[in-house]
Amino acid sequence: MKLPGREVEHYPVAVTVEAVALGWLRQRQAPHGAVVVADHEVSPRTRRGDVWGAAGALRAAVVLRPDLAADAADLLWAHALLAGAEAENGHPTPWWPERLVEHDAEMGVVRVASQLAPGRVDSAVMTFRLHVAPGRDRADLLAATLAHLDELLAMPPVDVAARYRAADPLAGTPVRVDLLPRGAVRGAYDGIDAQGALTIESAEGNRRRLAVDQIAAVVRLDDNGR
Repeated sequence: MKLPGREVEHYPVAVTVEAVALGWLRQRQAPHGAVVVADHEVSPRTRRGDVWGAAGALRAAVVLRPDLAADAADLLWAHALLAGAEAENGHPTPWWPERLVEHDAEMGVVRVASQLAPGRVDSAVMTFRLHVAPGRDRADLLAATLAHLDELLAMPPVDVAARYRAADPLAGTPVRVDLLPRGAVRGAYDGIDAQGALTIESAEGNRRRLAVDQIAAVVRLDDNGR
C-alpha cells in the first residue's frame, strides 16, 4: 500500500498495528505521519481491552509528533474520531471517547497512545480500526482518513473541540458515564473542551470534567433517565 509523502509499512499479519508502530517509534525513530497497516491482527484490542475483530476492516496506526500541550493530550481522541467519521462523510458518527457508530451499530474504534514530555505531547500512536463500506477499498479509506487527520492537526485545539461538538450526537442529551475502575455519574452531556475533557452537568447544576482514562463508557439515557 502506497501513500505519497509518507513512510508506510504493510504487514499481512501483525500482533497489533499499534504495537508495530510503537516499536517503530521507539526503536527506529519513525517520522511524523509514518503508517503501519496490517491485513490481519492477532490480538486487536480496544481501549478497554475488548477484542475487535471485524473481518475486512481497515487496520492502521499512524505515528504523530503533534504540536500539542501535554494537558491537551486527550484531544487527540477527538482528532481520531473526527478523521474516521469525516472520511465516511459523517456516517458513522463519533461516540466519545473511542467508538464510531451508525444506527446504534459499532462501525469502528480508535485508540491513542501518547508519550509526554515536559509541557507537551512528545509523540503519539493513533490507531484506526474501521469498517470499509461496500464498494470502497481500504487504501482509499485510509488516504481519506489521514487527509482529514492532517487538516485537524493543523487547527487550534479550540477549533478541533468545536468541530467535534458540532458532530457529536450526544450533545445536550442525558447520559450515564460509567467510570473506571467502577462507579458512574449521570447528567446532561455537555461535550468536550479544548483539552479533550468531557463535561457532565448534574441536575443540581454541578459540573464534572472527566479525562479519557476515567471513562469506561458513555451510555445515552431517555428523558426519564433510563
